[in-house]
Amino acid sequence: MGLENLNVNQDIDLEVKKGPYKGNYESRVADIKDEVIEILTPYREGNLVPLRQGLEVVIFFAGDTAAFKFISTVENRRSEPVPVLCLEKPEEDDLVKIQRRDHFRLEARKKVWYRAVDEDWEPAEEEFSETHTLDISGGGVKMLVPRDYDVVEGDFLELKLDIEEIEEVSIISEVVNKYNQPSIQDKKPLGIQFIDIDRDTRDLLMGWMFEYQRKLRRRGLL
Repeated sequence: MGLENLNVNQDIDLEVKKGPYKGNYESRVADIKDEVIEILTPYREGNLVPLRQGLEVVIFFAGDTAAFKFISTVENRRSEPVPVLCLEKPEEDDLVKIQRRDHFRLEARKKVWYRAVDEDWEPAEEEFSETHTLDISGGGVKMLVPRDYDVVEGDFLELKLDIEEIEEVSIISEVVNKYNQPSIQDKKPLGIQFIDIDRDTRDLLMGWMFEYQRKLRRRGLL
């Protein structure tokens, strides 16, 4: 049930694993036909990347609840009306589900502001404290707090993430893990689960995560 998540005009990532054009590229689906998927020929530094016929590529794309990848082959190239690559269309069994989006975890250091709230989610602390994340997912974050910060699993926190799309949104969260790890610069890591986050906010967060991942892949860091 993965191919139904791939649509015309959808952004995708393309990976070439070997050869003179080895690397990661951004592209977009131009058309989907019975036996081929047409994608825009990628560019690098303003020039078309001339991926040859018969070249094996890996395609990554995101659906509503999961990310997918599949291996394909460049069947043909066409230059008119716009340059496209014609890829062999995969069978459903050829798709690999990468991770559920809620559980997809991205290592990212972003500022986060937090304060304790009570069981009714009313502020138990007047001011927010600032720290940073160690990783982020659609379902929560791993972040650092001072080693002497008084918190136990099951406590509630109000969070604000330094992500432009959602920076004004308060997210009620629960402490679900106090990691038994050495302190990091006199701070300890906490596992935080979002428990009151609306769908629009989660979608904006996931959109930011996938775009961040695309940038890392483009720079060869992923």
